[in-house]
Amino acid sequence: MKVLYQQLEDDLRKINLDFKRYLLPEINWDNRMFGIVGARGVGKTTLILQHIKENHTLDDTLYVSMDNVYFANHPLHEVANEFHKNGGKYLFIDEIHKYPLWSRTLKNLYDNYPDMKIVFSGSSVLDILTGWADLSRRALVTNLHGLSFREYLQLFHGITAPVLSMEDHVKNLINIYEKASLHGYKFNILHTKREKNSKKSTIIGIFL
Repeated sequence: MKVLYQQLEDDLRKINLDFKRYLLPEINWDNRMFGIVGARGVGKTTLILQHIKENHTLDDTLYVSMDNVYFANHPLHEVANEFHKNGGKYLFIDEIHKYPLWSRTLKNLYDNYPDMKIVFSGSSVLDILTGWADLSRRALVTNLHGLSFREYLQLFHGITAPVLSMEDHVKNLINIYEKASLHGYKFNILHTKREKNSKKSTIIGIFL
């Protein structure tokens, strides 16, 4: 397993903490087992490594990727068993869908090591959902989406914008509409009939 720790040390040295995906602070990392799925390249591996770098040490943490040729001759359950015997508490498994019988293996790890927390990721959403039957009562799965426009602005242009809820967006739009109306310019917005002496209205749709 020494080679796995050496690889992890190299990965952590290279990982950058300047930009973090929206999902990182939203995950409950205390879950006994949960998965992160999403298309290739959306940042699953980076997200996991950033969490490890900021919150863990190699004393009780191991990150492995199932596309590593190491696992051609070393079964995952044997690696997990040795890791646990050496005091391992946090096991992170990347590209889990590339491992044969992955869902059954995760189920066994969950049942055999109740004091170990397991995080897994996968790029093949279809494979993850197909193998979900064995894990549905044991693991939570969350989806990491592609970059939002807000994240794009921050990553490529250094522009930081706050996260807004849909309610905030609607309030801002209504405010803009009402200010524009005062200047004699009407947006082509379909809305409900306003109540008497009320400035509030419900937006049904916007036509560009």
